[in-house]
Amino acid sequence: MRVRKQGLTLDVILVTGASGFIGSRILAHLAARPSSAGGPPVVAAMARRDVPGVRTVLADLRDEAAILHGLDDANPSIVIHAGAMRDPASCEQARDEATAVNFHATRAIARWCEAHAARLIFLSTDLVFDGVPTEHAARSSGRASASSTNVTTAPATPPDQSNQALPDGRAACDAGAWLAESAPRRPINHYGVTKALAEDVVCATPRATVARVGLTLGHSRPGGPARSPHEFVVHALRAGKPANLFENEFRTPIYVEDAARAIVALIEHEVPCVHVGGPQRVSRMEMGVALARAHGLDERLCIPSRHDARASGIQRPLDTAMDTTLLMRLLAKAGAEPPRGMDAMAQELASSEPGRGPNR
Repeated sequence: MRVRKQGLTLDVILVTGASGFIGSRILAHLAARPSSAGGPPVVAAMARRDVPGVRTVLADLRDEAAILHGLDDANPSIVIHAGAMRDPASCEQARDEATAVNFHATRAIARWCEAHAARLIFLSTDLVFDGVPTEHAARSSGRASASSTNVTTAPATPPDQSNQALPDGRAACDAGAWLAESAPRRPINHYGVTKALAEDVVCATPRATVARVGLTLGHSRPGGPARSPHEFVVHALRAGKPANLFENEFRTPIYVEDAARAIVALIEHEVPCVHVGGPQRVSRMEMGVALARAHGLDERLCIPSRHDARASGIQRPLDTAMDTTLLMRLLAKAGAEPPRGMDAMAQELASSEPGRGPNR
């Protein structure tokens, strides 16, 4: 719904996962966004604990009744569903919990939004893809459905991608295909399965958008656990320890502030699916070297390695570089800045690191 405040009719925007890594940044960017009526929106948070500075409806995403009660209480006109169980290893270890949080909770939220004609933006992941390029993964533009294939479960023994070859003999991880929104989804771990199933529900919901977010880098809360992949690399290098980094795993990394700003901009663009990632296809090794240089650390400690699912115990797609053409077009239309590239992102991470700067 909308509320009357100081003579204006304002949106009520609810953010789930509002105390999380991305959700907390979305809240900050919403505070600076004028509503369609010209004033600031009325923002609420859904979380397991109170979020400072914003009205919070308490709900655990494992509890569908609590979710629906919280939605009825906040009665939003817009829902940004950022809450999730994101760690692939944890999702493998607790499959029932991951299914409840990532799929059942999303289904409950989508059904509520449809019943109340509310706008829904659902944060999904690039891990709905298997990372093996196909002829369908080429660049494309225009509006595309996220629901391009049926997904039920991750295979018990997915193909060994490290030896997967294309017809011309190149290794799949070297092909450099960019995945369009319409590319077939073939998740190879349970996290990807739960998000793909949730995408199907969201795609069937009016006024809903699936926002597939790439590997996201940013600073975790001071005193809290490290949540950003870059922090593990920087902490190791700063301690003088080697960082083993995959040279055969490629992503389209995005700075968390750029991701949050893009998600907020999507409120005005009711596209079925959009890829939210950076402009470059970057390997884990290339990412580590960029971070080392920006932080003034020894890049020789970045040790190239190759991902082997049999050794790590978890299946990870090797190349999920996403085509972000649609995102760039929508951001340009909204007059918003595009996501920065890897070098600029690394420099920003170094200069904005809490209590530190380069060479410190």
